[in-house]
Order: sequence, then C-alpha cells, then structure tokens
Amino acid sequence: MKYHIDHLVGERLVDAAHVFYTRCSGKNVQLKNTTIYSGRLSIDTFKSILKDILDDAEFYFCGPEGFMTDFERMLDLLCIDKSRRHSERFGPAT
Repeated sequence: MKYHIDHLVGERLVDAAHVFYTRCSGKNVQLKNTTIYSGRLSIDTFKSILKDILDDAEFYFCGPEGFMTDFERMLDLLCIDKSRRHSERFGPAT
C-alpha cells in the first residue's frame, strides 16, 4: 500500500504522503515521494504538515488499537468533526 500511495503522489494524484515508523527508523524503505519520520506523530508535527488545510481536510487512518486511540484523541484536541474521520482498526482484539 505504501508504494502505491507513493506512486500516486509522484503522479500528482495525491498531494502528499507522510509515514511514521515507531519501531524502526524506516531508513530501509525506498519511497521517492513520501516523507518518512521516526517516532510517533505529535500534534505539533501534525499541524505543521496540514497547515492551512486542517479545517477542510478529510482524515483516513487505520491501524492497531493504540495508534487509533492516540490519533482519535489528537483529532478531538484539534476539534475535527467526526464526519470528517474515516477509520478502520486492525490487529489483535483487546
């Protein structure tokens, strides 16, 4: 999936892609058009990435329970309406 999204960015069908690796540095991942970060996404980094589109953006996110809880909490702090959130959880049930 990450290579497909990277390709979409390269073809200018998607504005930008950002990947955060929390358990590895991501330095072995070869993505030409995607910005790669090490560590968890912070609210400051999130705001700096989205800048002036934060108020209009739609949010599509998926992941395990811990990530989803943290990401939803961040969206709550930024007052992002639930109608602009599209998500899917995966991983072991808790």
